[in-house]
Amino acid sequence: MAQKIVSSNIQSTANAATDTVSTDAISADAISDAISIEACGQLIPIESVQKILNRSPASVYRYANTDTKTLNPPFEPKYLNPEIRHDKEAPLLFHPNEVARFAQIE
Repeated sequence: MAQKIVSSNIQSTANAATDTVSTDAISADAISDAISIEACGQLIPIESVQKILNRSPASVYRYANTDTKTLNPPFEPKYLNPEIRHDKEAPLLFHPNEVARFAQIE
């Protein structure tokens, strides 16, 4: 009986080691495509939003709440709302919570 328990523990340890190795391999691939947010309030550029939502650039721009006549349109719950801009030429930046909210309604 004791031999059976020891052999099952060795098998569990071997399985855990195999799982760790495969997880490390996945993590290494995921790290190359990872998007890091340094601070809680850091804004995300549109290229990163595209990767997070797994959408094309055209799709992200289509769902972004922008208007050619208004620099900062009012909040629209059906769209991806960028942060306030001070210049028309400024890039669109999004708060992480806004990206998460939009991902849930899709």
